[in-house]
Amino acid sequence: MTGTIRGSKITPPLPQRQAPKHTVNHLALTGVDKVKAQFNLNGKGVTVAVLDSGFKYPGVKPEIWKDLGDGSPDPADFHDHGTHVIGEIKEIAPKAQIAAIRVIKDGKVDLSAILKGINWAIKNQEKYNIKVMNLSLSGPAELIPYGSGELKENLTGLIHPPYFYRADQPIRNAVNQALEAGITVVNAAGKEGPKHYTVNSPGDLPGVISVGAARDKNRMNPLSSRGPSIEGLNKPDLAAPGYEIHAWKASSEEPEWGIYTGATNATAQVSGIAALMLEADPQLTPQELGNILRETADPMPRAHPSAQGAGMVNAAAAIEKLKQKNKH
Repeated sequence: MTGTIRGSKITPPLPQRQAPKHTVNHLALTGVDKVKAQFNLNGKGVTVAVLDSGFKYPGVKPEIWKDLGDGSPDPADFHDHGTHVIGEIKEIAPKAQIAAIRVIKDGKVDLSAILKGINWAIKNQEKYNIKVMNLSLSGPAELIPYGSGELKENLTGLIHPPYFYRADQPIRNAVNQALEAGITVVNAAGKEGPKHYTVNSPGDLPGVISVGAARDKNRMNPLSSRGPSIEGLNKPDLAAPGYEIHAWKASSEEPEWGIYTGATNATAQVSGIAALMLEADPQLTPQELGNILRETADPMPRAHPSAQGAGMVNAAAAIEKLKQKNKH
């Protein structure tokens, strides 16, 4: 087994240098600012597994580090992607623990490493209390004709007629196992919009929370992937800010910030909100959590339903609904 596990705490939870003012106030758009003001929630006791390009930020280390690609014993991120994802999660849920699972091999995203990462998170779920899995790395659903000579896995993803199977079925099977184990999986809808049927996999699975990228409270990013899924499911599930978001930039020396746009950023914010909800109610199942987020989302007047799903995520409304649910 490659890589090592490190148990050092993330200190400080935010870099010492003050963050620049956000171009878009995503904390207000998502209701996270109200959660911070009204509820004493910070993600404590919840671990978020982030399968991505790694992590590297001065003075900050993930509580859990696992490199399933290149086997680096120390946190590393040469692509910057994983670092800003984790930074956004920590901004929303600063006390949540991070399991940074690096799935980059030889400079590229490695599908076999992603599969290993999902299985690793399931295997170590109880050990580290992994409750959420952030999958900002995803791809368009790909169908391969049956009989093409490529069929090696089971046919649980067979679509007919005509007969096709899902090329990413092994990863989808593993994600379903994570959901069955009680891990909430949050996935980026993608950047293949404005065409329909472009929602990325595995976010097109029924139990996964697929997140589209919003420009503001009314509009989606034009390139945010649209539904429905190729199986006809209403996807994405909801939207979150994904336009000019300030977040940590991978660095080895001085703290740096970058400006990022896309469903990657939206997904990280929903993962952070999920951590807050699971702190409030550790018994929440992935299905219950997803239902509450969809039921409390704010419809976006100028966005097509195929792009926004249920609408803009509303963390404050979700927490309030959760607390009301627990009173009964």
